[in-house]
Amino acid sequence: MDLLTEIQLAEAGAGTGYNLDQLNALMAERYAALLQRHQVSYEQFVASYNHYLAHPEQLAAIYDEVIKRLTDMEAEIRNSGNYQPAPVSPPRRP
Repeated sequence: MDLLTEIQLAEAGAGTGYNLDQLNALMAERYAALLQRHQVSYEQFVASYNHYLAHPEQLAAIYDEVIKRLTDMEAEIRNSGNYQPAPVSPPRRP
C-alpha cells in the first residue's frame, strides 16, 4: 500500500507543462526510484498489478485504502497550521 500511495503522489506531483516525452521520462525516473526504495522489481510490480487487474474487487479494496491514506495525509497537512496552497503557474513551453 505504501508503494501505491507514493505512486499516486508522484503522479499528482508531475504537474503540467511537459510534453508527452518529457512526462514519460519524468515518470519513468520516479517509478524506478519508488520501486527501488520499496525493493520491488519492475517485473514484480507488473505481475502484481496484472493480478489485481484480473481481480477488480481486490484492486478496489486496495485503492480504497490508498485513497484513505492520501485523504489522511491531506488533512494532516491542512491542519498543521503551515498549509499554503501551491501557486498555480502557467504551463512551461517546450
